[in-house]
Amino acid sequence: MANPLKLIEEVSARLDRGDDPVRFAEDLEVFLRDPTRWRQPLVSPVVQVPGAHGPGRDLRQWMQKVYDDLGIQGEVPSVPLLSKRQRAAFRRFGLRQLFVPALEETAYPASFVKPAWGKYLDAASIERKPLSGIWVAIETIQKPEWNDPAGYLNDRLAEKLALKARFKATWDQLHQGGLLAKVAQLMSFPKTRVRLPSVEEWNFLANLMNWLRTNRGEALPDLGSTNSWEWCENVYRSDGRLFVGGREYGGLAHVYSQLPGRPVDGITFRVLAVLSPA
Repeated sequence: MANPLKLIEEVSARLDRGDDPVRFAEDLEVFLRDPTRWRQPLVSPVVQVPGAHGPGRDLRQWMQKVYDDLGIQGEVPSVPLLSKRQRAAFRRFGLRQLFVPALEETAYPASFVKPAWGKYLDAASIERKPLSGIWVAIETIQKPEWNDPAGYLNDRLAEKLALKARFKATWDQLHQGGLLAKVAQLMSFPKTRVRLPSVEEWNFLANLMNWLRTNRGEALPDLGSTNSWEWCENVYRSDGRLFVGGREYGGLAHVYSQLPGRPVDGITFRVLAVLSPA
């Protein structure tokens, strides 16, 4: 007799993953006939670490080792389940699953470049969004120089959004104009789970990508190496939105503000999907 809790667990996991219903029915029939012969992992497959880590590496364990090596305290939680469509979209659009710990800037590794909050702006007027301990997926496409005629290379997401270029897309177009909602649809996520990163997330993840590239040989971008900028979620005063990342103004430390409806040649965007709640 099959364990009813195992059945409920299996059904829930496969529905969440979006598994093929015919294959699901066949597998379930085998499981009901003789649960002891079941060879596939119940609930969730091992999440493979992308890139240079090779097959068979568990993403949570790998992430924990990275943070142990960086001296970041705390336990990395389990990796949220993704549907087949979500995993396929992440591969297609070059997103990377990473855990962002609930970490104060004072506890950052010494090699991390912190945001220069008050260098160009009134720091007291910046909306702060502290890191909250969530799994995210963030685009890993390299941002080009703002005036590079080649623009972004192999930008599949922009093609799907029918954007000629990411530059000059305004904060309002991304939000009220529905661009982020279209991205959520392409990735099979609720609209509330797809957004721009906060400055804090952008800075931490950019530092982490640099560390992984330098210390693990991963093919990840240096987001502070080009003279171009990216929108973030944070508000400045009542009418501004923050953007980050210009090489000539500090790279990963650069934080500045612009009106959300104003198109600017050098400002572009990077998409983040929230995989687990804070």
